[in-house]
Amino acid sequence: MKMRDIKFRAWDIKNKCMTAISSISFKAGEIWCCGYPAGQGKYEHEMVLEEAVLMQFTGLKSKNGLDIYEGDIIDDDVNCLHWIVKYSEHLCKFYLDPTRSGRWLDFETEIEYRVVGNIFSNPELLK
Repeated sequence: MKMRDIKFRAWDIKNKCMTAISSISFKAGEIWCCGYPAGQGKYEHEMVLEEAVLMQFTGLKSKNGLDIYEGDIIDDDVNCLHWIVKYSEHLCKFYLDPTRSGRWLDFETEIEYRVVGNIFSNPELLK
């Protein structure tokens, strides 16, 4: 059985950009993240956890081939709605929270999703 990849990305609060994470380590009791800011090549930087919002990879890919992470805004061909990818501590799984309807959707459906943005870079999609 193949295990799913455990990956994270981070929203850099100070620089207002999404960052791919190359490693997460502990230093002096604090969590530090090292990553490559999207579109900035191999520029590596560190940030403390308080300066970032970590988002975990769901293990799924969108129909347009992108990894789906917490905080992504996705749509589907069936409901024509935008959904926010969230993680439920209570249910111990990822789910889809609606932006315009009163129900949430489980990822275990057969619907193909398309990533259209994320809650930090594209807040206008939530209106």
